[in-house]
Amino acid sequence: MTKTLSSLVFQSRASLSDEDCWPWTGAINGGGYAIYSGKTVSRILYRLKIGELLAPELVRHICDNRSCVNWNHFIKGSHQDNMDDMTSRNRQAKGEQNGGAKLDADDVFDIREAYASGQWLMRGLAEMYGVSIYTISVIVNRKKWKHLP
Repeated sequence: MTKTLSSLVFQSRASLSDEDCWPWTGAINGGGYAIYSGKTVSRILYRLKIGELLAPELVRHICDNRSCVNWNHFIKGSHQDNMDDMTSRNRQAKGEQNGGAKLDADDVFDIREAYASGQWLMRGLAEMYGVSIYTISVIVNRKKWKHLP
């Protein structure tokens, strides 16, 4: 393969028994991607097996398995291509899955119901839930938490 990732190292750290994805059993970075000597294994393998990557191109996993090192699952693309994949495959963090969420689905339902009743203003709901008026506005106008009915 290369000085940085020999065939022996690859075979010792890739689980090749599975017919489809080949999970990496070596080091994984914080994003869940296989790494070797500080470099992303998918980028190393793409260059070795498929072709060159020019900045700012990146390797996309068609299998959605970040630790997969099966180069047949790699295609190159842009950051926007990758974001489009995430959206089309419904993998983006929404609602409570968003690490910064202060509310949960029940809160959102309650906020929408309270506002629709006409008994609460956005300012009062914002104070009650400890969020901004803007947050209440995007919830009641269904610009955020759109995945909820």
